[in-house]
Amino acid sequence: MAEMAAAREELPLNLQNAAAHSIYGRLDPSPHSPTSVVDGMEPKTYEVTARKGMLVREGVELTTVEARPPRPGNARDAFPSRDRAARAAPRTRPAGPPRRRRIRAQVTTLAVGTRCSGAEEALSAAGSERVRLVKPVAGWASKKCLRQVTSAAWEAAVVETGMARWAVDSSAWHPKKQDKSAEFQFLLALIGEESERKGVTQYLRWEDRVRALMSRLLSRRCSALALGLKQADVTVARTKGRKPYLSQRSRSLSSLDVAEAKPNFNFNVSHEGQYVVIASEPFCVCGVDVAAPDQFRRSGAPEQDVEKFFGTMRDILSKKEWAYVRRTPEPAAMAERFRYFWSCKEAFTKARGDGLAFGLGRAEFDIHLRPGPKLAFDATVAVDGKRLDNWRFAGEELDNGHIVTVARGPPEDIIDAQGEFKATIGHQRVDKAHLDAPKPEFVVLTVRDLVPPDRLTDYLATLKK
Repeated sequence: MAEMAAAREELPLNLQNAAAHSIYGRLDPSPHSPTSVVDGMEPKTYEVTARKGMLVREGVELTTVEARPPRPGNARDAFPSRDRAARAAPRTRPAGPPRRRRIRAQVTTLAVGTRCSGAEEALSAAGSERVRLVKPVAGWASKKCLRQVTSAAWEAAVVETGMARWAVDSSAWHPKKQDKSAEFQFLLALIGEESERKGVTQYLRWEDRVRALMSRLLSRRCSALALGLKQADVTVARTKGRKPYLSQRSRSLSSLDVAEAKPNFNFNVSHEGQYVVIASEPFCVCGVDVAAPDQFRRSGAPEQDVEKFFGTMRDILSKKEWAYVRRTPEPAAMAERFRYFWSCKEAFTKARGDGLAFGLGRAEFDIHLRPGPKLAFDATVAVDGKRLDNWRFAGEELDNGHIVTVARGPPEDIIDAQGEFKATIGHQRVDKAHLDAPKPEFVVLTVRDLVPPDRLTDYLATLKK
């Protein structure tokens, strides 16, 4: 019991009562208080997602039990007793029934974007999921207003290796006034080049503007972390084929050590359906493509007939590739297999810089599924019947059937009519070790993650407008 009391004293004051009653099992089964633990866990980081903020119950609504102290004896006890022993021991009546005292939880509001640490997840008696927060306030909060934040390891990995595999669910971002909102305008202003900002606002559909904005923010956040730059100093140029790359001016601002460690730093972005993605490499030239199912790719449009769709794509895949696609009888499975090949072919041409000039039917891929519960695969490529041993392809499913593939290849295969992108590459040849370097998995980020730390306070302020 002494150990339990000591453990209780280490908790915040407003949770000590909760700890005491969890020891004695006297948790009030009201619908406002979590009553069954779902998962004991190490502290996790959460972010408030409710635009109007989130209410946190500081403490837990409990019924506490306090034993009443013994009541004094009656008036006769005041007279001295003839028995010396009886006179020495004060007479008392038995303790009365315990008193019940109800502790009401205080309520605190946390603004959207606030990050919190959670120590426990639980269900209320009504079945709603809750999280016990420990910072910045201690108490219970609704899980539906929180999003678990991935560890900052994704930032550290890019700083250390120059390899990024990031995705943003653009369909989850809904500013109230869309591009007229203070939030949208703030994010747009993070893009320094006027031509790139116009590249966002030129689209008529809101969904396309969001994807264009996210792709530009991803490339600048990634480049700044990889090369140790201020995000305001990152400028992105484009090849004749519209392939984006880090400008020579920005690259020259990185330190000598960083430049030598990542001599060929380059990135590539893609967007389709729900996701906008980016991949970057420090040595190999890279390309990325995300292929979405029809219902996500064509927002609001009826789903196409698979066979009719395949008819329009008959020249894109080889006979061998079509045989792989049709090895399963289910239309949805066939469409998914088609996306394996489509994302590989697109990633390959985007890495090289060919664009539409390269006939996708010239490249034939062999898909090798990896074992495990998550859909992932590796692939090899042959162009015009000749296998290319210096190219690597890694694919995986993000969510809802979205297939993303990253291509790695040698810089010597870059197609750059004006030579400006190729001039930013320090080493034209790469080793097999670089091609076979570990393949990071994609990490899903939020819009907030794309804001540089020195502008985060200003960004959070726009969410209140």
